[in-house]
Amino acid sequence: MTGVQTCALPICDEQVNASAITNNSVNTISHNVGIDGIVQWQVQCYDNASQTGTSSSFTVTADATPPSISLASPTNTTYPINQLWVWLNYTITEANLDKSSYSLDGAANTTLNNLTGSINITGLTDGSHNIEMFANDTAGNTDSNQVFFTIVENKA
Repeated sequence: MTGVQTCALPICDEQVNASAITNNSVNTISHNVGIDGIVQWQVQCYDNASQTGTSSSFTVTADATPPSISLASPTNTTYPINQLWVWLNYTITEANLDKSSYSLDGAANTTLNNLTGSINITGLTDGSHNIEMFANDTAGNTDSNQVFFTIVENKA
């Protein structure tokens, strides 16, 4: 083909057209597919003589949905307990989790290795505390969830 006039990117039942094509150069056609899952695509170009050239088909996995973090405990409350610990019970919903962690009172992150878990957070002192959880998926989507709680030691 010579004298390419236009190219199109048929993807997800949509036709994305690019009319500003420079011959013998790398041209960019971009499109936000707006769905999650496996997407197949190819490029079709048309020249001045109405000839069509079609690229090979390519596959990409689209992921626009961030992870979701649910914290069952601790909750945003005051714990009048005789022990200086709480359970961190969490669930992360994400098919393509890259990494997850939590931070207690702004300290360095502690890496988590499971989508669900129960961790005994020990060594707490009387007073206010917070736990913040983080999750990233392989597409770079992120989520965080934070809980504030207070420990009041019942001194007998």
